[in-house]
Amino acid sequence: TIPTRQNEPRRLVEKTRAGMSYFRSQQIFDAVPVNRVLEDYWLQCQEQGLQPQTIFLSFVPIPNERRIAILRDLSVVIPEDAERTLHANGGRKAMRRASIDVAKGLLYEILAYADRQGIKVPLGLDIESFFAGPVSVELAAELMDELEDVAKYYRNPAIFKGSQ
Repeated sequence: TIPTRQNEPRRLVEKTRAGMSYFRSQQIFDAVPVNRVLEDYWLQCQEQGLQPQTIFLSFVPIPNERRIAILRDLSVVIPEDAERTLHANGGRKAMRRASIDVAKGLLYEILAYADRQGIKVPLGLDIESFFAGPVSVELAAELMDELEDVAKYYRNPAIFKGSQ
């Protein structure tokens, strides 16, 4: 699912009605469109008597500038404020840490919004690592550990250790 795409909640409802059992989001760098999709999907499912299906929220660690370029080539929207945060302290090690902090902040924001609004869409986590290699795998594992801690703070979603 692509949170910035028009009519995304309607598409999710149609796919739910057709029997889809889960969805996976595009890599998340902005909580606002995710929150909108979750809320609208939840409300439309309630109106139509459907059980909402699990949405796995996808996050990806950013080890360097090249990964940002790859994400942009894949049409992932990275807001300016998120990109500024990734570049704030300079250097690869700082960018790696910043990408984890950005993901944690986004997940906090999404889960807090869902709790405040009473949105009961089941959520899981999907962590991606674009390239095999010790740095990518290690960074993805670190991101997963830290996001699991955030998820446990709010609720205990099904955890899916995603693509590597």
